[in-house]
Amino acid sequence: MNMLPIYYRISITVLAAFGIALCGAGGLEAAPVSISPITVFLPPTARVATLTVRNPSDEPLRVQASGLTWRQTEAGQIKTDSTKDLIIYPELATIPALGVQQIRVAVTQPPSDQERTYRVVLELLPPQDQTNPGGSGNPKVSGQLHIRTDFSVPIYQEPADAKPSGRVTISAVRNGVVSFTVANVGNTHLYGDPLKVSAKDASGKVVFSQDVPGWVTLAGNTRSFSAQIPRATCKTVRSLSIVGPKDAHLSDGKLDVAASDCQA
Repeated sequence: MNMLPIYYRISITVLAAFGIALCGAGGLEAAPVSISPITVFLPPTARVATLTVRNPSDEPLRVQASGLTWRQTEAGQIKTDSTKDLIIYPELATIPALGVQQIRVAVTQPPSDQERTYRVVLELLPPQDQTNPGGSGNPKVSGQLHIRTDFSVPIYQEPADAKPSGRVTISAVRNGVVSFTVANVGNTHLYGDPLKVSAKDASGKVVFSQDVPGWVTLAGNTRSFSAQIPRATCKTVRSLSIVGPKDAHLSDGKLDVAASDCQA
């Protein structure tokens, strides 16, 4: 079963003064890191989680941790906001070469009727000798590039009484494009193996099939998806179904299709 994975964002901080060509810089640097777990599920009886960060490199690694709430757009994009619900210790750490650092995360709020969603962002900072001596943390000018990497670990604070429930609705077929939504009408996030889009002709034969992965939907959210049926195949389609994995708590989506639905 698929879980919402950790994600990371890479940004390049230029540590070269204007006029210094990139080919003359010291190169690109990125500190390797291992984080576990990559997803945290807090049951109603728990308020604290521990993240283990391992530094497999032969150089010290500086890590800064911060907490956010997060939500999804209809397209599945992640939106974050600041929060005071999380206490993180330590917020700033230097992990020695081949060392391990544990970061503890405490949720101050008790479980509610609906699942709460947070993220802990772990930012890999430039080495200490690449920052200003005054301690501002800003890169000092040098002939070097440094890749700054953010890792984001999702945290789900489960409700006291979890009631997962969702439904798939096929809204339309236009020019061979199947548009459908996944509505989470329960109080905990839904996830699992890919959804399966199947199309049958008048005889009941399956003439098209496609998996739709990455459909994780948070409690109370509705997400939109689409699948493209080839034009020649679409003309023969008379019924559509979209089925989720057995343990995903989803009702199936179904729709009868007319030949005109596949026209522009």
